[in-house]
Amino acid sequence: APSHTYEADGTYTVTLIAANACGNDTTSSEVNILLPPVASWEQNSIEGCEGLSVQFNAAPQGSGLTYAWTFEGGSPASSDLPDPTVTYAAAGNYAVQLIVTNAAGADTIAQNGAVVVSAGPTSAFTASINGFEATFENNSEGASTYFWDFGDLNISDLFAPGHVYNEDGVYTVVLITTNSCGSDTSSITITIDSALPVAAFDLETGEGCAPLTVYFFNESVNADSIHWSFPGGTPSESAEINPVVTYENPGTYNATIVAYNTAGSAAMTQMNIISVPAAPVALFDIEQDQASVNFINNAQNASAFEWHFGDGTISTEANPSHTYSESGDYLVFLIAKNACGSDTISKEIQILIVGSTETTPELEFKLFPNPNDGNFFIELKAFPAPVAELTLFDALGQLVHRESISFQSGQIQKSFDLDRLSAGVFWLSVKTKDFYITRKVIFQY
Repeated sequence: APSHTYEADGTYTVTLIAANACGNDTTSSEVNILLPPVASWEQNSIEGCEGLSVQFNAAPQGSGLTYAWTFEGGSPASSDLPDPTVTYAAAGNYAVQLIVTNAAGADTIAQNGAVVVSAGPTSAFTASINGFEATFENNSEGASTYFWDFGDLNISDLFAPGHVYNEDGVYTVVLITTNSCGSDTSSITITIDSALPVAAFDLETGEGCAPLTVYFFNESVNADSIHWSFPGGTPSESAEINPVVTYENPGTYNATIVAYNTAGSAAMTQMNIISVPAAPVALFDIEQDQASVNFINNAQNASAFEWHFGDGTISTEANPSHTYSESGDYLVFLIAKNACGSDTISKEIQILIVGSTETTPELEFKLFPNPNDGNFFIELKAFPAPVAELTLFDALGQLVHRESISFQSGQIQKSFDLDRLSAGVFWLSVKTKDFYITRKVIFQY
């Protein structure tokens, strides 16, 4: 009993011929094939301006089909036609969905952003007057070009121009914005009066670490009074002639002075005039291949680095590599620095050198008990040296204990009484001119 897959709708005549040694017989039957539809469409436009009209055409697949369209943001919002026309009045990115159905089943297709409608520009601006000088803040949206008419036969195509007038007067300033979908116009009237004050200021120490103290100096002309604004500073406002302001937090800040007299006021803002750098943050990752380690520096706001690899060696590279000569546990410290301070982070790494030959004199080191309550002992036998330096670091890399003892005999038997320290993980290092060894110590109470 064979099977067969038909590739298209239709009515097919199937014939069976049965035969044996005595003859044959033939029979035929019609088979009606109806395949489920596959939803797809074409459209004559993908993007345009507000009021865009789009013609959609569902892919032809024979008769007996029904259609269910959904048009986000369109008019109509839905349709059962195979080729609807839809209008999009407002700007946006719109989805389209089509469900095609026949007696054999249904199929759905949906596409986000199938239609992109752009708006015409909006024109808007404000003006600040300081003597004969006008500065304009452009608040327009969606524009690609700008045309300014300053009302004194001077023009500009800059985004936010400034302009100096030559004489007193009342001027109408016009801004025309354009894009591919149209244009928009706005205007304001400004007054230039030589009797108005001229706002100006200077400062001292505009960059430094927190807390940063900045000295401001009023240089306004023809002003009876002034008012200062210091976003992010303390005080945030002042009426003093030459105020002193403190900035406690990292960041970049503006400062504004407004000068007043009986004719009116004028303002001056210096953008990003105060800079307070952030303190550094030490961060790093490790890539290890047996005894070879690459250190990946992820520190933030740092300009200098100091690495301690736990075996007595140090590097000031940003991303150093280091190869350890002996197996063991090592505590690696990164100290990230900038002009405003430093930050330290530490990580423990384990080094296992397989098949290495010991080239240093035999060294025996014991630390017990471990964990302990801050009271523990060490026993050390190694090649004699004049002095052994013992240091204890906490998990943040902070030095909490240091002492130097004679090592001329090549042996140490010493007890430690450090229960003044909080519970946690510490690292004890012993260093002479011939060797450097580090062990982890755990304090538990």
